[in-house]
Amino acid sequence: MTGVDVIVLAGGASRRMGTDKLALRRGDRSLLDYTVAGLIEAVPVASVAVAGPPRPLPASLEAAVTWAPEDPPAGGPVAGLAAAAAVGSASVVLVAAGDTPYAAAAAPALLAALRAGRPAGVAVAVLDIGGRVQPLSAAWHRPALLAALAAIGDPVGARARDLLAGATVVTVADRWRAAEDLDTPADADRAGFVRRG
Repeated sequence: MTGVDVIVLAGGASRRMGTDKLALRRGDRSLLDYTVAGLIEAVPVASVAVAGPPRPLPASLEAAVTWAPEDPPAGGPVAGLAAAAAVGSASVVLVAAGDTPYAAAAAPALLAALRAGRPAGVAVAVLDIGGRVQPLSAAWHRPALLAALAAIGDPVGARARDLLAGATVVTVADRWRAAEDLDTPADADRAGFVRRG
């Protein structure tokens, strides 16, 4: 398979965590480091765009990442997705949230479903354990993603679920906890991520 453009959404305010959740640590790795590195290891990568303000990453990852802050800052996940979608040009785009440490586990299945005879207008999204389709834990044909963004218009403050309004969406059941995000200290504790210092 040719390389895919990976987008990691990392622009949230971490209000419920009370600190920058992407800086939480598991061993010597931050949550953002863990998520980005996992995706790079899981799929053939053409580009990696992280939507959000630049943060420290190990040199090996920093060289692979293009930072794509949303404009204006804190414009929401759809604004971040729109900014990051401008970075690459691969025909397939893989999207994950920076606070989903197990996102990489689902990536091969998402890409396999996308290329299994699906038409170019399709997205494949994780169906989480609550039965919700996760448009930000998904693989998109680039034309479908760009069409979904265009249909929304101004992405600032837009709801992620609105991306699905005009798209044909295939779902993959979340057997990997891929859509499990770390929003609260209790979430972080369960996943083994701690605040440094």
